[in-house]
Amino acid sequence: MKINLAVFFILFFTYILSASSLNTTNNLNITNLTNAQKQYLKEKKQIKMCVDPDIMPFEKMENGKHIGIAADFFKIFQKSINIPIKIVKTTSWSQSLDFVKKRKCDILSLAMKTPDRLKYINFTAPYFESSLVLVTKRNVTFIDNLGQLKGKKIGIVRGYATYEILHRKYPNLGIVQTDNVKKGLKRVERGELFGFIENIATIGYMVQRKFIGELKISGKIDQKLELGVAVRSDDKILLNIFNHIISELSLQTKQNILNKYLAIKYEKSFDYKLFWQMIAIFLAIIILMLFRSYTKTKHTKEIEKYLSMIDNNVLVSTSDKEGVITSVSQALCNLTGYTKAELIGKGHNIFRHKDMPKEAFVDMWSTIQSGKSWHGEVKNLNKDGSFYWADVTINPEYDEYDNLKGYSAVRQDITDKKHLEKLSITDALTKISNRLNLDNCFKKEFDRAKRYKGKFSLIIIDIDFFKKINDTYGHKVGDDILIQISQLLKESLRNTDILGRWGGEEFLIISPQIDISQAQNISNKIRILIQSYGFPDAGQITCSFGVTEFNQKDEFVDMFKRADIALYEAKNSGRNRVVAIKYDTNKKDRLK
Repeated sequence: MKINLAVFFILFFTYILSASSLNTTNNLNITNLTNAQKQYLKEKKQIKMCVDPDIMPFEKMENGKHIGIAADFFKIFQKSINIPIKIVKTTSWSQSLDFVKKRKCDILSLAMKTPDRLKYINFTAPYFESSLVLVTKRNVTFIDNLGQLKGKKIGIVRGYATYEILHRKYPNLGIVQTDNVKKGLKRVERGELFGFIENIATIGYMVQRKFIGELKISGKIDQKLELGVAVRSDDKILLNIFNHIISELSLQTKQNILNKYLAIKYEKSFDYKLFWQMIAIFLAIIILMLFRSYTKTKHTKEIEKYLSMIDNNVLVSTSDKEGVITSVSQALCNLTGYTKAELIGKGHNIFRHKDMPKEAFVDMWSTIQSGKSWHGEVKNLNKDGSFYWADVTINPEYDEYDNLKGYSAVRQDITDKKHLEKLSITDALTKISNRLNLDNCFKKEFDRAKRYKGKFSLIIIDIDFFKKINDTYGHKVGDDILIQISQLLKESLRNTDILGRWGGEEFLIISPQIDISQAQNISNKIRILIQSYGFPDAGQITCSFGVTEFNQKDEFVDMFKRADIALYEAKNSGRNRVVAIKYDTNKKDRLK
């Protein structure tokens, strides 16, 4: 097997560095604890902890077991301090606060710093952050300022830091404290409360499981929750120990735990400059060692062993200047299903998948032909028609006279990562974009239109009388209808349109490069298609549509407000219709 020597060493140390980084994700270093802190833990024997008994996905006591995000963090913390952490049973968060105040607990697993709490507990640095949102019934339009809710009854869980924060910031808000999140949302559902404020993670968790089709997120509060461990104020040593443990947590460890519950995409940047500096140093050292080892035949087998390791474990290939494959590793053959004989002499387009845009390969060739390295994610085709995703780096190769002789390509199989990314932006039921991805896509389209004076339209779709469908035919039929309508919408839109589930029975379409008139035409075609489609279990179903277009004077939430108002008018004026509202420079709100 012929393989470029420099490529071999780069691959070898890339593999070694990657392997070592994977093995250190959850190891926390507590060797830097002071003697006093080590002695303290030895004498302490156990730590008593109070938790919130019901605030998933943060934490919950279920059948006597602590589960959720905080529970996963404390599994790591307990291994680090090496003494038991005993859960003290409480029935509510307010009781947990009372217990730590009375010293029945040493710590609270997850809490936010407030002036009142600092009287009896201290707080570590936060190990988790979340945003606050307002939840209301579905007929409420978007709210961007809590100040406009003067006199409205807004629910908050008793004892939460949210009460202190909002009471100071909005003294005229009619805050009503409830025992827990579920009871608060039930009161909103019954109309006893106008809305309920809680962190977005818990709200997303509860609404999807208990209140889908009844409640929705109607506003985001400009306040972040920074949550850490709360330690009784008379125990500074324990506070310092937990601060040290939290400081040792890696970003990857944190994100692995959060992804388990929240499906939040996380990307860690890679310092390529430092990487190549390290490779250069290692390469210089290894070349010197190999120069000496080649004079001794006893080292030949060892070198062959390393080459075999690379061949069997690293996805690598080389090609000439025209892209014709000149060598390929056995690992790449094993992944793709080809033999080396089937690949050598063929062009790299043998791996090209139809989903990859031509522009990506134009950019790749332009980059490497200019003498630069190219890096990107590529969807590749296997021999049997299946596919895999690869993180690919392609480097130009030169001969001893600095003439370009070809290219080397190193791949990393990231199929599982891409699958997880897709799950994190996909609605579990309908398999179209979820609200998180819609928010990100809208921001990109909004910023692009602002910057380049472009145009795009927004369409909100609501299934008429969906609650009645659920009540009459059951939630299984309701779910099937959501899936069928999602499929009809996908088949009716352009490839450039962005479709997603906005929440419950609402869908959102972001349509780039079209104005409000074109969006109305699209909406009416879809409306007629759904109306004429015979749903197997429920017969005829109709939808209402709210449409608007972008205006350069729009703020971020203005389009949602107009589309929501349009949808509200469509439903109030008889349903099964399209209402469009655009920006009016005179009225500054709308023009039908």
